[in-house]
Amino acid sequence: MRPVHLDPAGLRLAPYRGGLAVLGPALDAALPGSRPPHPLHITLLTPAEAKTHPAPTPSLEHIYVLDIVTRGQVTFAIVVWVHGNTARKSLGLLAKDFHVTLSATDAHDIPKGISQLPLDVDGIADLGLDALDHVFLAAPSWQTAIAERMVIDYPASFKGYRRLAAVSSPKLACMALARAAIFNPALRLRVVKELRRRNTVTSYVPMLSKDELATNSAALLPYLSHPWPDLGTGFWPHPAKSDSRPTFRDHVLPDGFSFIYPRICISSAPQSIADVHALEALGATHVLTLTAESWLPAEWFDNSGLETAYIENVHVPIPHRQVPTLSEMDAIFANVNKGGTWLVHGADTNDGRAGTVLACLVAMFGEDGQAEETPKLDALVALRLLREARPHSVLSEKQERFVAEWIAHCWSLHRLPEPTTPLEVTGDISPRVLILIGRHGAGKTWFANALAKRSPGSVMVVGEDYGESRSSRLREFSSYAGNNLASFVVLDRCNLTEAERAPWFAACNGAVAVWFDYEEELCRQRIEKRIDDPRTRFLRGLEGQQEAESEVEPPTPVEFAGVLRIASFAAAREALERLAPVPAIDFPPTPQLDLKHIDSDPSLRADPRGTLVVEEKLQGTELRISLDVHGRLRAHRMGFAQNDLVGGWMAQEGALRRVLERDDHFPERFTLFGVLTSDAGAFFATNLYDRAATGGPGFVSRDVLERLLCGEIPAAPVIMRCAALIKGEILEMSGGRNAAGSGRREGVVVRWEARGYCFKTIAIVKR
Repeated sequence: MRPVHLDPAGLRLAPYRGGLAVLGPALDAALPGSRPPHPLHITLLTPAEAKTHPAPTPSLEHIYVLDIVTRGQVTFAIVVWVHGNTARKSLGLLAKDFHVTLSATDAHDIPKGISQLPLDVDGIADLGLDALDHVFLAAPSWQTAIAERMVIDYPASFKGYRRLAAVSSPKLACMALARAAIFNPALRLRVVKELRRRNTVTSYVPMLSKDELATNSAALLPYLSHPWPDLGTGFWPHPAKSDSRPTFRDHVLPDGFSFIYPRICISSAPQSIADVHALEALGATHVLTLTAESWLPAEWFDNSGLETAYIENVHVPIPHRQVPTLSEMDAIFANVNKGGTWLVHGADTNDGRAGTVLACLVAMFGEDGQAEETPKLDALVALRLLREARPHSVLSEKQERFVAEWIAHCWSLHRLPEPTTPLEVTGDISPRVLILIGRHGAGKTWFANALAKRSPGSVMVVGEDYGESRSSRLREFSSYAGNNLASFVVLDRCNLTEAERAPWFAACNGAVAVWFDYEEELCRQRIEKRIDDPRTRFLRGLEGQQEAESEVEPPTPVEFAGVLRIASFAAAREALERLAPVPAIDFPPTPQLDLKHIDSDPSLRADPRGTLVVEEKLQGTELRISLDVHGRLRAHRMGFAQNDLVGGWMAQEGALRRVLERDDHFPERFTLFGVLTSDAGAFFATNLYDRAATGGPGFVSRDVLERLLCGEIPAAPVIMRCAALIKGEILEMSGGRNAAGSGRREGVVVRWEARGYCFKTIAIVKR
């Protein structure tokens, strides 16, 4: 027989022959043709047990009949009833092999438990996720096979991952636990504690060595190969092997890849865009290139679609076997400390450049991964910890000396705090010509770039005349200011005095001054923190900069129609919002097609522009999540008028920030859409809108979405990728069980995609 789930409405718990048993018509319906001389029943307590123990009241919701077995003249049906044995254990009784006796004769000295059956995982799986879960608990010898099937059949449910973790090797268990925390955020703290405990015996994140690949199920790896949730601080990696070339999602990572902290890793140079995509899928947001003799192709990082990556390449050129300057190391630390996940790489020859930088970072971050204003470790301890994590790390004597010198340098630094002064606005700020005023390092170029991103194609920027004549720059500015081709014309120069500003002001008909009013020492401090900027080296080498910039003549109403005085980052962002407000992105329109009309509707025809991705249609509260100009996380629920400040109601707040905080110039650049499911209470992403992609604003493709989510936020489950759909496939997909194991699908969503973008979406639903 096929396994059967007994209908609890047809069952009752009642006294039977002095004991306590389950009886009812549901047993007769499940076992037709069985006519023993007694009512069909499942004994919970024997008469002897019932005399000495109070009657329990276990749930009758999940009782399963697996198969019928005959031993000699005794025939019985084997039953799984986990709640029944839980009740027995609460009374101090031993677990029982539940069964239904179907023959006139019985024998109490033969085994009647689940061990008498061969494993029929397909039959059990037909009953759903709960049946698999209860059989897992009842059958220790079947647990591995059952757990694997739970993960494969129900990849959006945390239950299978938890069961798999309980019966797997340390590495596979860690990968499964990490996925469980993604689909049930309430488990996160418990999972983090367990991952830290297991870290002493296995390597960090879902990378597999050659030996681990050979000993784990290949069918499971696509479901488990995702980055782990943020583990916070206090985490130190398991030592990496010297010949380490781990694999992630069928891709062999660059030589020597390993993590130093959960957000700092090291390897040799990426060799292809596929390497960069794999790093991005692991959660990397920055690649720090330290080689002066070579660099990575810019087209790998230009965000223009499927063949590029939303990951920043930062180049700090250091000659072979040499060390960075103190200022360069200051800038590297300041940028790494701001956030993101960084891959540090030097040369393939292990010449110590990457190791030098990492040793300095270890001195600041310590063993707990939380940096402070001053170093936490001395050079000897930092180098020892680095070599424990990477036994093959080799530094020259000169490089080791630099680590000690930089640590001493850090102790001597005096840092001014960043001010919090609000924006000041005077006069009329409607003119479209903006003249930026401020010292080197005040943030003028950052402001100009940020404004250009907020108004793509409509901002003309005229910058400093490095290598060009002043007159040619002035003609360019005059041309832009005299036509109406741009929303803004921005003069990005220091413009410290009225005399400097006069010829530029004369070339336009009214202008707004954007005055960056900062102390000179703070500007110099900011310059030292800049990284991967050719102008920074020029500014660091300026002779007499202090004398040249000692006086700033503030803009006056006589010169300008209006003045925006900026004296803090917050004020700069507020000014951007005043000048170029960004409207919210509407929820993406998704036309709905009735399943009955799929034959006649032309919208499902193949589109030569791209391929199809079919996803499960999720039920719950639709959300639109983005950052405001100040970086505050906000969510808009469909059907509600206002945005909500995201707080404790969304456990994935940190993961959401890691998806959205990818553009310092443009916090509002990305808008994430998704569904907060009513059953699991987890957020599933469905779309990501990029306002500033090189190919133009739009919704990114499913592949790009998955890379940017980095496995920390689940996406709507994918059912199929194909070139075209046929009716039979649509009917089968629309009626299948949902990936969370909570019932049947409500429908499917079909996405048409090409070159990293989704250009059409249709929902197919049952009405």
